[in-house]
Formats: sequence, structure tokens, C-alpha cells
Amino acid sequence: VKTLDQRTIHVYTSALDAASGLEGKTETLEALNQMARRVGVVRHVEKQVVGLYGEFTKELVSVRKQFDSQRSDPPVHASMPRHAGGAMWAKQLHDRLSKPWSKLEVACKLFPRVAELDELKASFEQALPAIEKYIKTTH
Repeated sequence: VKTLDQRTIHVYTSALDAASGLEGKTETLEALNQMARRVGVVRHVEKQVVGLYGEFTKELVSVRKQFDSQRSDPPVHASMPRHAGGAMWAKQLHDRLSKPWSKLEVACKLFPRVAELDELKASFEQALPAIEKYIKTTH
């Protein structure tokens, strides 16, 4: 039975490694979470959920740093108007966070409850409104 659990964990890990991006990993982990029944496999899924939250936090920090450092002079293509281009740049950053977040928000209701989720939600709720405000005031 232990060998079967180890093989199942290996298959789950391979599936997560093959998933691309935060959205793909969220969908894969959601499916794996629903299939997990044995204690060792459930624990493994919980660890992967915490890892997914960590990856999302890294993406959130990366987007926030990029936004904060370039908001006064956004990287706009020379053929784009300055303000509309800046709003478009900010919208791309917004989408980089909001699209995976929408999938994660649905999936986290099925995932085991961990403290990292509360921290992630708080960070997300601070970052997204700042970007949305920039888009509204720039455009």
C-alpha cells in the first residue's frame, strides 16, 4: 500500500510539473485534490497547495514591483499614445494577476484551509485596486 501511495504521489507531482502557468497548476491541483483519498496522498496535495500559494505570492510581488517601479514612466511602444499605452500596460499587469486569481479563488474553496491563503488574499486585495486606480486615472 505504501508503494502505491508513493507511485500516486509521483504521478501527481509529474502532472503538476507538466502544468504550465498558475492557471494550469491551479486546475491540475484542483483535480488532484478531488481524487486524493489516502492520508499520505492528501498530505502531499496539501503541500502542493501551499507551494501554489507561494508561487502566486511570488507572481504578485513581481507584478507589484514592476508596477511600482514603472508607473511614473510605463514601458510604452513608440507608436502608442503615452496615456493609453500606460493604461494598456497596467491592464496587462492586472490580467497577469486577475486571470489566475479567478481560478484560484474557485479552487481554494475545495483546497485544505491553510494560513498562507489569508496572507495571499490580503496582498492581492491591496495590489489589484492600485493597478485599477492607475488604469482609471491614466485612461
